[in-house]
Amino acid sequence: MDISEFLEENRRFWTSFTPPKSDGILILDLYHNDNVHSHLFANCVVAKCIQHIWGGEIVGIFADSFGDVRNTNVEASQTLARSFGVSRFYNISEFRNRRLSDPVWSANAETELRKRLHGKSGSSLRQAIRSLSEPKSPRCGPLIYNEFLRRFGFGTIDNLSDELIAVAKLVLADYEALPMMFGKSPIRASVLGHICYSVSGQLADFAALHGAPTFLVEQYIPIAVTRYRDLADLSSGLPSDCKEMLKTYAFDQALLDDPRLDLFDGAVEGTLARTIEPLLNRDVVDQLPASREAFLESCGVDPENPTVCVFSHVFQDAPLTRPKQLSDDYWQAVVDVVDLARQLTHLNLIVKPHPLNDSYDWKRSWDTLRKYCADIRNIGFADGSLSAGEVMKHCDAGLTVRGTVLYEMAAAGHRMIATGEDKFSGLGIVEETSSMETLKSILMNVSREAWSMPAEQRRRALAYSYCLLQGFRSKSILVPDKRWLPEEYFRSATLALSNFRLEEDPLFINLKSFLRNDLPMLVSKEAFPR
Repeated sequence: MDISEFLEENRRFWTSFTPPKSDGILILDLYHNDNVHSHLFANCVVAKCIQHIWGGEIVGIFADSFGDVRNTNVEASQTLARSFGVSRFYNISEFRNRRLSDPVWSANAETELRKRLHGKSGSSLRQAIRSLSEPKSPRCGPLIYNEFLRRFGFGTIDNLSDELIAVAKLVLADYEALPMMFGKSPIRASVLGHICYSVSGQLADFAALHGAPTFLVEQYIPIAVTRYRDLADLSSGLPSDCKEMLKTYAFDQALLDDPRLDLFDGAVEGTLARTIEPLLNRDVVDQLPASREAFLESCGVDPENPTVCVFSHVFQDAPLTRPKQLSDDYWQAVVDVVDLARQLTHLNLIVKPHPLNDSYDWKRSWDTLRKYCADIRNIGFADGSLSAGEVMKHCDAGLTVRGTVLYEMAAAGHRMIATGEDKFSGLGIVEETSSMETLKSILMNVSREAWSMPAEQRRRALAYSYCLLQGFRSKSILVPDKRWLPEEYFRSATLALSNFRLEEDPLFINLKSFLRNDLPMLVSKEAFPR
């Protein structure tokens, strides 16, 4: 089946039912989903399921320009959306530019921004940018922060610049563009593939302002959906009802006592490498076996010292998606831990760069970090192409802000430390720090004693991982790997559609329960076996 045949089959499938009558609008974000081989397919599925239950018209929001040097694949995005029956689209670039090209509006916006940020630098500037939010636009400050890092390739924000002001004006213009597009049309819901960059973040605020929920579709299998209810709801964590569900199924005593978990334990590391890491586009590099001593010496540290691996994120990625974190951004998170290590001279820190860091680090923030650490003898750097498991074999603990690596490595038996809030925080799988003092205390413990994972924590990590991998095998909505060739993607998507029956499939039954009862995950019941 070629692409055109797939799109026609997709159109027949999703337009074969008549949704309930409603004059409401369901906003579908195409802005950050320009790669039709990954995110947009899942967003369209979720939007259509909502339409099937609530009714309303799906309206696609796109941009023919991101406001920078990148181009958008508008035609491909709209073609896929049309195959789901979407027929109306708005170009936010057109409405945004009306504001940016207005000299009076532009001058007033710049004057107000410079007045509020004047005389600030470093941490005080970063805090001032966050405070640019208003009651009707609570994400405004974080959106400015995140957009600047993404667009200009810096790891953090230290000084006020013309580029920062330009990004702030663009974010403000996007806020004003949405009312111009929709007028007084009733908003029923919005479906987003991202929430921490401009346009998507404004859509969440705009929907909440109109009393409509936002559904954030996170691109993993099983797909996780976070529901945002109002302007005060800024978190991206899983609501407590979902955590209770996880505790009921993943941490059920019968599963924890099940001897099959012991069999899973022996194969967990290889299983994770075959499933989770490829899904997350991590290229696992085969390495010749190396001793701990040889590995740590190659990183430039004393192999006699206890060692913590610091998994850095892409510095330019949006860090401000959850309210609780110890550092301003991913760059500062590494710097803050390095500064602690200066005081703990008998503890090694091995910093491992994210495999994608070089693709985004236009200002060479990583080189700056190496210079910052050059005179610290207990700080070393690992090869970014190594897999997380390969590095952790030689370390006593791992540390990162948040992310799947925490749970992958915990399931493989490594004790992990989180310095920020994660969607699975509070499940007792990893060490969670509430302050820099708490983090320092944990690192001091690592430096003084053998720091193996407690048996109960290890068992919970295994049970969580087991249930997650069952979710990979369940009939969840297909979210293909970005690296798939188009023909492979469409072949697999077609197979997924052939099993997707709106009224019969367990996934859709679960989805209806989610939409009506606030259950925040799109998974079939098989994903969490009793």
